[in-house]
Amino acid sequence: MILRELNTWAKDKLKELDSPAFDVSYLIEEFIDDNRNALYLHGDNEVPEDKETSFRAAVEKRKTFYPLQYILGWWYFRDMKLKVKDGVLCPRDDTEVLVMESLRRIKEIYGNKEVKGLDLCSGTGCVPLGITQNNNKVTMDAVELFPVPLECLRENLDTYGEGRVTAVEGDIFSDVLLSKYAELDFITSNPPYISSEEMPTLQAEVRFEPREALTDEGDGLKFYRHIISKWKNAVKIGGFIALEIGENQTEDICRLLTENGFTDIRVAKDLGNLDRAITAVRVN
Repeated sequence: MILRELNTWAKDKLKELDSPAFDVSYLIEEFIDDNRNALYLHGDNEVPEDKETSFRAAVEKRKTFYPLQYILGWWYFRDMKLKVKDGVLCPRDDTEVLVMESLRRIKEIYGNKEVKGLDLCSGTGCVPLGITQNNNKVTMDAVELFPVPLECLRENLDTYGEGRVTAVEGDIFSDVLLSKYAELDFITSNPPYISSEEMPTLQAEVRFEPREALTDEGDGLKFYRHIISKWKNAVKIGGFIALEIGENQTEDICRLLTENGFTDIRVAKDLGNLDRAITAVRVN
């Protein structure tokens, strides 16, 4: 089959998805022709049988709402093409808000000094990599507990870490892990924050992602309570904490920060004008 006809077939197959043309363009790039403009440049070319077979299989899999990122095995975050596989939370544009707010605080508080940070529940490593790629004065540890995300994290650090981000296998609820850190300049985290009640309402694609990376199986605040009350002790006075949050959690998290000796609390919105990140400075 020629590429143009195969493109039409694929878009029809994926018509129930939100963005079939977008998805098909990525699948063509991955499985048929790595030129992003392939459809326009080579649309009348016959697709080799082996590539057509792989492409059709990928389309059929995507039709089930299986995440595009898992099918591709990678996803873009900022200027990076990060390793992604079934079992790790897919990087999202919303998380760029956490990265940008962290970079803003680093510049504001520390200027051009060398600083040390820690990312908790790191997953693919998109947060520490996003920060260190944009500020070469920053070094970070990236903590991850689960094997598949840890594998992706290590591969992404090998590609983009430039020796300034170190993967650490560990449980953020472990006192032993906590005892290893003190006088950090800042902590970041995009923890599981979806409540158990919200889980059934998630999009079909999201429900393929690891449950442990999405929900705390409670009210969505378990990780924030622990990070803010316990991990604050690893941050120096005058240092900051930066957290990605759910759109309806602002009031609760601001209260937790205030109760635990943080001030200058700032809330940043995502492109959808929803609350998405909170930063605050430790004062006691």
